[in-house]
Formats: sequence, structure tokens, C-alpha cells
Amino acid sequence: MMSRNLFAVMVVSVFFLIAAPVFSADIWSYYSFMGNAQDIATEPNTLWIATGGGALRIDMLSGMLGKLTRSKGLCDNNLTCVAIGPDGTKYFGTYGYGVGTYKDGMVSHLDENNSGLGSNNVQAMAVDSEGAVWFGSSWGGPQDRQCAVSRLKDGIWSVFGDGEPGFAGGTMHRMKVIDGILYVCTENGLSWFDGTSWDCYDSENSPIVGFGGVNDLAIDSIGRMFVATMWDGLYSKSGEEWSNFTLKDEFGLPNIPVVCAVELGPSGELWIGTARFGLLSFDGVELFNYTSENSALPDNAVNVISTVGSTVYFGTESGLASIEVGKWGSFLLPTTVPENWLTSISAAPDGAVWFGSFSGAACCKDGQWETFTTSNSGLVGEAPTFVAASPSGDVWFDCGLAYNRLADGEWTSWTREEAGGMVGMQEAAFAPDGTAWFVFHNGFASFKDGVWDTRKQAFGADSDCNAVAVAPDGLIWIATRTQGVYSYDGSDLTNYSFETGDLPSNGVSDVVIGADRTAWFAIPGAGVWHFDGESWEGLTPDNSGLPSTLITALGVDAQGSLWFGTLEDGAVCWDGELWTYYTPENCPIGDEMAKEFAFGKDGSVWIT
Repeated sequence: MMSRNLFAVMVVSVFFLIAAPVFSADIWSYYSFMGNAQDIATEPNTLWIATGGGALRIDMLSGMLGKLTRSKGLCDNNLTCVAIGPDGTKYFGTYGYGVGTYKDGMVSHLDENNSGLGSNNVQAMAVDSEGAVWFGSSWGGPQDRQCAVSRLKDGIWSVFGDGEPGFAGGTMHRMKVIDGILYVCTENGLSWFDGTSWDCYDSENSPIVGFGGVNDLAIDSIGRMFVATMWDGLYSKSGEEWSNFTLKDEFGLPNIPVVCAVELGPSGELWIGTARFGLLSFDGVELFNYTSENSALPDNAVNVISTVGSTVYFGTESGLASIEVGKWGSFLLPTTVPENWLTSISAAPDGAVWFGSFSGAACCKDGQWETFTTSNSGLVGEAPTFVAASPSGDVWFDCGLAYNRLADGEWTSWTREEAGGMVGMQEAAFAPDGTAWFVFHNGFASFKDGVWDTRKQAFGADSDCNAVAVAPDGLIWIATRTQGVYSYDGSDLTNYSFETGDLPSNGVSDVVIGADRTAWFAIPGAGVWHFDGESWEGLTPDNSGLPSTLITALGVDAQGSLWFGTLEDGAVCWDGELWTYYTPENCPIGDEMAKEFAFGKDGSVWIT
């Protein structure tokens, strides 16, 4: 297991969950959170939704759902946008992996090397009235941000960039085609292209650009423009006059600076999607505020709004809603894990696999998923970011302000004070006598027969621990963030570190007990180190099949094979002779970094 402490340091993008039987590497199951609707595209009787867990197809006549993910060839699952070309090709934008395409059951891929894309960070797309498909991409850091708008028409690419006169540039937020004109919303302003030249509203000629820029726009039947901004509410422009609506003073609502989406409804009403306060509808006279409490909205974070005929669709962080002639409808998008940033995973003896996240804990058993939060279960505290299942079937949770245990259907909680002042449960291991061992940011502790025995600041002022394992001889092995490794025999601590001459580095991310009954340690940057009770031996790319020294997580399956999670090269399995590699190139693993393993009762391997 890999500690959450290292997740916070090293994780820079979203990760997904994969399950695969250990000795059947060609049989993969893929689970990701598909509730967050980022963009919507439509064709007759069909909705296509871009989510953080892949593409979702909804047949509006039958209600049938279809999924398109990495497991079916899509270049990535974390989708930013979706568009449908005139020939029926579906385009899915990603951040870092270009554009996935889908037509007639075939999946393909566009990137900066085989197309006219400015970069593989594609954040916005649109299709114009002439059948051209437009792609907005950007790259670089805050101080040197660059961007490009690419057009694909009849197989020919044209590229427009920051150097175009009248083009505002910056990070792409959204593209729209209105009355034959392409509008591009970016952090630096609102640009438009009339087929010949570019022009824009930016900080030099308008009030709309503050920190974050422009998110969306709409234009009504009399030419009045509405502009949604990142931190300055909603602007309107009539003729040459700009007006700002923070939606606070005018309507008595809370200050709503972040407007994510704006769209005109079938009757000309204005729909406004916010990041925290739900949805607003303005018919020119009255303003209505719809939230998850008084409408079918799944939650109050509205990412995108799309009008199709007489229906308006709203994509939120937790699903999809619609309204047609005052009647609400909702689509609970299929979800398994509670979100795509998973912080912990653990397999229970009854076949269940548990997951921790900032959105709740989840359990998968016999193909059925259940989510546990502080509002629908006996969990006490905050989000259950850590979860560990014991051999007896008890499941432990760290909910920030309290530690929780689910045993035989009964919930019990302990505050930090009741647990001896221990902070931030990082990992757990369970001894044969029923003792549960936990490591924390500030030491380690054991729990047995309802009693906590804590060792706060056991290693001095910096007692930040990453992982723990119980050896067959009863020794407790503890991996620390800055002090190497400690063994504990119930009374004495023994340190193995760079200073003692045993380890090449003191940052140890994980520890497991191998089939040989000895301890194995992951040391990012130095590979994997093994202690047989007398001497230390290291595995690196020079003397083993490891692809790199950046090993972040370890696991041991039921057959005794060692699993290695890497920072940049996916997951690796070693049965003592054969090395097997799992990367985004040969399986639907969600990213190059494999951060944690769990091993199911049925022989499956779960990788996050």
C-alpha cells in the first residue's frame, strides 16, 4: 500500500480505477466516476456527454446508456469537451492526450503529431455551419501561456494562434458558433472569427476580463450579448454599453462571482449556471433560482447548458438534468467509484473492495456498488479519505476529525483526542492476534479490545509515517517520510536509514511482507529494497526488470508475486522470474502512475 502522504506530494492529475484477474491480463474491467458532466453534444434522439470518466451516450428514446472509455480504445477518460462533426464523427477533447474520435464503432486519435492541433491539451471544440470542426488548445505555464485554434474542414487543417491580430489568447474555456460566427472564450477575453478576420473584447477595450477570464457567452434575438466570467459574475452588452450583474444587489442573492455557463432557452429566457448556487433563469422580468433542493438538479455546480429544441439540458458535477415546458427531468449518470481521485483502496475477506475519497467511501461486492458518506451512514467526521479492511472483516475509516470502524454492521467512532491525539491515518496492518496497527503523520498506534495504545512523536519531532506491515515473526515495520525504516518488537525501536548505512535514502513510501516472509520497501528514486533479517539488497533497473527507480507502491498477490507501482511507467508484476508490465499502451490503466494495489478474494488485482 502507498501512503496518502505521498499522494499529496506527487499526484498531479486525475487517476482511475482498474480491476483485472491476476493471471488473465487480457480481461480488464474499468471503473470510473462518470457523474461529472463537462460538456454536451447532441444528434437526433441522442446525447453525448463528456465526463471525467469517459464518454457517455444516452439514447433519448429508449433510455439506454453506452460508455466509451480507455478500455474501448479512447485515448483518455478525463474528457474536457465533445463535438459531433457533419459526417457523424464524435470528437472528444482531453487534457494531455489530444482528441479521441469515434465513428461507426471505430475509435481513433488525433494529436499534435498527426494533425493540426496546436497541442494535446484540447479544452474546447465547436462545429460551424459550413461543417468545419474547431479545436481550442493551450500549453505552457502562467507566465508563458500559448494557445492555438485549429480548424478541420474537408480533411484540411488551418491553425490560428496568439500572433493573430484581434485574437485574445490564453487558456481555452469554451467555443460556440452563433449566427455563423465562431466565438472563443479564454482567460484573456472573448474572441470571434467571422470567416475572414479575428476581433476580441479584452482588458483593453472592455470590462469583462478579470482574473480567470471568460467562461461562456450567449446572444439573444435582439443582439444583446451575455458573458459569463470566472470571478466577476455576468456581463451584458447592448450596443456599446456594458452592464455587470453580480446577481447580489439586483436580486437579493448571495454574491455569485463564478458563472460557469450561460445559454438561451427555447422561449428566449436566459439560463445561468453557477459554480455553487445552482441555476438561475431570467425571463426579462423575474429571476428564478433552482437548486438541488427545489428542482431535479443533481447538485449546485452547473458546468454546461445546452438547448435542444424545446428542452434545456444542464450538466453538473453529479449528473444531468433537463427542463421542458416547466417539467423537470434528471439523468443519474452511471457511477461506481465516488470520484476519480481515489485516496485509498483495501480488499476485505468477504470479497468486497473498499475505496476512500474526498467524496465518500465506496464498496464493490459481487458487482454491486454502494457509497458511504457522513450523511447516509454512521460515519462521523469529514470525508473518509482512508479506508482499510481487516482479515476479520472490520473496516476502518479516517474521516479527518474522527476515526471510524464498521464491524458486523455496527458503527463506532473515536475522536482524535480519544485516539491519543494521533493525526492523519496513513496506513493499517493487522496482526494474527487481532491487533490493528496504524501509522499517522505524527507517529504510530495499535488498537485491540477497544483500547488505543498510541506512540505519538515516536521518532522525534518529525514522526511522519507512510506505511506499516506486520511480519510473520511479529515485528512491526514502519516506513517513514524522512527517517527511513523502523522495526518495532513491542518494546524497542530499531532504525534503518541513510545515516545507519542501510538505505540509499530516507524517504520510504511503502512496505510489504513478501512471500519469502521478509520485508520489501519502496524508495522513490532508489528503487526497491529488501531486508532478509541480516542484510539489505536493492532492486533497480540495472539489476532487475524494474523500468525505473521511481517506485511509489508495493503489493503482494495470493500467488506471492510482487507488484510495483511506478510514478511514470504504470504497474509491474514480478513472480520471481517473469516481469510483466501494465501501462496505458497495453491495457486500460488510467495513467502512467500506479499508486496503490488491492487483491480481491477472487484473485483479481485492483489498481488505482
